[in-house]
Amino acid sequence: MKARYIVIGCLLLASTAIVSGANASFRTVVWEDNAGYAVEAFGGVYRLDHELTQMVDNVGRRLVAGAALDKPYQFIVLNDHEPILGTLPGGYVLVSWGAVRWVKNEAQLAALLAHGLHHAVMERDDNKAAMLVAYSEEGLPPLGKIPDYALGGSQIPLSRLRRQNFSRIDELQADHHAQNYMAAAGYHPAAVSQLQQKLLDLSKDEARSLFWSHRSTQEQIDRSQEHVKRLEFRQPGSWTYGDSLETIEERLAAASPAYQLLKKSEQGFLWRATRLINKAVAIEPREGKFFARLGDIQLQRGKCADAVSHYQNALSLGYNHYRAFLGKGYCEGQLGRQDLALEDLTIASLLLPNAIAAEQIADIQQKQGRTAEAKRALLQLMAVTGDRNVWAGKRYVELDLDSNPEFYFVAASRVRDGEFITMITNQSGLLVSGVDVRFTATVKGEPREEMVSAGKLEVSGQVELRPGWQIEEGDEVKDVYVRVVLVRRR
Repeated sequence: MKARYIVIGCLLLASTAIVSGANASFRTVVWEDNAGYAVEAFGGVYRLDHELTQMVDNVGRRLVAGAALDKPYQFIVLNDHEPILGTLPGGYVLVSWGAVRWVKNEAQLAALLAHGLHHAVMERDDNKAAMLVAYSEEGLPPLGKIPDYALGGSQIPLSRLRRQNFSRIDELQADHHAQNYMAAAGYHPAAVSQLQQKLLDLSKDEARSLFWSHRSTQEQIDRSQEHVKRLEFRQPGSWTYGDSLETIEERLAAASPAYQLLKKSEQGFLWRATRLINKAVAIEPREGKFFARLGDIQLQRGKCADAVSHYQNALSLGYNHYRAFLGKGYCEGQLGRQDLALEDLTIASLLLPNAIAAEQIADIQQKQGRTAEAKRALLQLMAVTGDRNVWAGKRYVELDLDSNPEFYFVAASRVRDGEFITMITNQSGLLVSGVDVRFTATVKGEPREEMVSAGKLEVSGQVELRPGWQIEEGDEVKDVYVRVVLVRRR
């Protein structure tokens, strides 16, 4: 069974986050290190509760100011009903609204964010992480008959997309510094142990523990409570638990069943999936993600006109996610609306470079006679691994062979029995019916040029060509240039 989640960060106080889908920020964000691609790929930004997103931003800013950090940090709310806390290079702390559901007040929210902030601080300038140039779409619902193959060109640090293996010491230090950040910002550091206790209770529930790679321990709770006493002695002051999040929690709890229906819709029959999503829409009609899912279902049924309508509804609700543009673009192409398809697919590729968009763009550009644009799309597709890489490479050669034939044939020249001979090897990967080869050289100070043709050349096939030059021992031969200038294909 394929993994349905990819780990990108750490959950509070002893855990590693699990992430699913994607989008962009609730406010203007200048992404560094292509972190925007990661957010697009893993959860998207939650846009339906401005009070929540603004509170997360305000609490995060307050923590950064209290800690007197000299570099910017940004706090992004992911659109996922499951509990997620993660970090990305460049100073990004990602928290899902599903994680916020479990906090009762500002101080507990600060505990959640402060833990992630410490990991972000420690990795703010980590340039040693391996770079991921291609990753798979496993964990995302399939777009109809479009194959789920690799997404390429994203250049996201691999360690952030797979698993951040924080040690016990790393987690204890994150707890310790989180309490320091909170105290400096005016939040009561005891909220850390309160949240740890909640995680410990949750870990006893096997259903909930599926969402936590590690579990809170009694040791962590004891250490946090001891540190509060030290802080009370060293920094006596008026700490606060802040405002209650009760009203926000009630709204999130009311919306949560709709997202659970969305998850269920990814399994089973399409008719059942449609029924589940319609129920989800009835619960939360503002969520464009649900309409995008309806679009995916209609695409799988081969009803592209209906799919486009659902994707348009999703986009009109502000769900400007690469999957919505990707599905709509694919369907527009199937309906023969190539210009609209190209527009949507290009946006999808800009939001998150992906193999599906690259292949479709290359096909449309080739059909419209824009060979250079088609080749650029194929180059992007060649960045992935697997079968699509091989397919794209072959398509690229087919388009490039006529304009740059010399790149795909190797010439090895020598003099044998007083005659100049060249062995031409076909490295294009394609069967060709013939080639024209231009020979130029300077022999004994005299420039020479000949054009020689050869017939059929199999893949990796060779042919020996003679321009008719007689070379005697001691003759000066220089400026030899053998170039395939024309390729004939069936």
